[in-house]
Amino acid sequence: MIFIHHGRGVEGGLGELLEEYDLVHPPITDLKVEGVRELVGLYSQSYPQRNPCLVAGPLDEADPSTLDILLKRIEEPIKNAPTLILWARDLGGVPSTIRSRCGEKFHYAPHSVHPNKAQGDALFRSIIEDDLLGVITLLRGVENGQERGVLEAYVENLIEGGREDLYGEGLKGLLDQVRISKSSLFGYFLGLGVER
Repeated sequence: MIFIHHGRGVEGGLGELLEEYDLVHPPITDLKVEGVRELVGLYSQSYPQRNPCLVAGPLDEADPSTLDILLKRIEEPIKNAPTLILWARDLGGVPSTIRSRCGEKFHYAPHSVHPNKAQGDALFRSIIEDDLLGVITLLRGVENGQERGVLEAYVENLIEGGREDLYGEGLKGLLDQVRISKSSLFGYFLGLGVER
């Protein structure tokens, strides 16, 4: 199975992952039409290396229609094809047609401070303490365009706080959205989707 590696720690995680493979071509980062065609051509060959692989990404920055070129090859890889390692910083930005045909592996980066950490911390505490007014106040303070960042910082707090039980399907579905609106955040955190 092909996996899409994603998350803030993806680039560091890929470095460790590639230690067990033989890279047969430099990573493909230009995912315009020609780059994706080159990737498909390389993925349609067999290689003499013991553990060959190809790396391509970031998928979330590619034109979705360009990635359609890759779909058929993902669905029907040739025998002895190299391992294909796909990556994205934001899984929600990867077209659902590609995501539905791949597994996912999240790469957490605990050493760097998320730019929205303070808001994520406060939101996490308000949820744990069942402080509805605090949640509303925090969500009102989220700047336009920062919705995904606040949500990611909240998820990091769930992991660090040992509350993976709160990382349910509703939250995963929200993170899968290409664009997260403030109304989506309000809907989720005010009881339409939050698992408590």
